[in-house]
Amino acid sequence: MPSKKELEQGAGALSDNEKDTLQAQEALRMQSANLAALTTDEIQEQVTFWSTGSAVAERALQESRMRHIDRKSAADRVQMRQTTLETSDRN
Repeated sequence: MPSKKELEQGAGALSDNEKDTLQAQEALRMQSANLAALTTDEIQEQVTFWSTGSAVAERALQESRMRHIDRKSAADRVQMRQTTLETSDRN
């Protein structure tokens, strides 16, 4: 049989859990209301906005990668030319 102290602790824990549950339910209700307030047009507008931003970022990334490849290739050519010149100077 649980002691009086254990029962009080259990009741306190249940009370805290009930408070947390009520707070979570209220937060959920508020978020649901915010989502319900959005119209389909607003949601579509947001999708378009973020899709466009994503496409622009993808394009910039591709271009950046191409510039990196071009510059690495140029650096490799310069290094090969330098090696060739150093070798020909020794002969």
